[in-house]
Amino acid sequence: MKKKDLKLIEQDESKLYRYLVNLAKSEEGSSNVFLFEKYLNHNSEELRSAAIFSLLFVLKIANEAYRQEALKYVTDKTADFDLRQWSISGLAQTYFGKDDIQLLQLYLKHLNDSTEDEDIKPAFLRGLLNLHGVKSKNIFLKVGAFNKVNNQILTSFSPEISEINNLIRKGP
Repeated sequence: MKKKDLKLIEQDESKLYRYLVNLAKSEEGSSNVFLFEKYLNHNSEELRSAAIFSLLFVLKIANEAYRQEALKYVTDKTADFDLRQWSISGLAQTYFGKDDIQLLQLYLKHLNDSTEDEDIKPAFLRGLLNLHGVKSKNIFLKVGAFNKVNNQILTSFSPEISEINNLIRKGP
């Protein structure tokens, strides 16, 4: 896209959000990392969300700066819901199957936090399982779609959660 065309789109935040998300999913996504980075610290939560979605969820770029930016929103209970959710999911996608102890601890802590927003807990559970290498498809096949975490769902994943707890106890 030409700079002139981008300037026009930048005037409409919703159009820009859609443009960034669609660009990330396209073949040109990986060659536009600089553009996504531009919005990583933007004033708009919606545009920061698009940047995190693009860099972590779609492109899966393991970059310490992106990780730290996403971690800010994962831990900030007052942050925009979508921004938090994409940060949780984006980190889980980027570090899928890596058993990253820091992220496993963090996700488990938020999953078990009684003061955490119940609507975000499914993202923490899916993220926790993804970090441990459980594919989203297998999560769905085991419990179906879920928008709340309850004892039945947690029990379904008790072997995986037990393995994760053992990994955390052992440490890095």
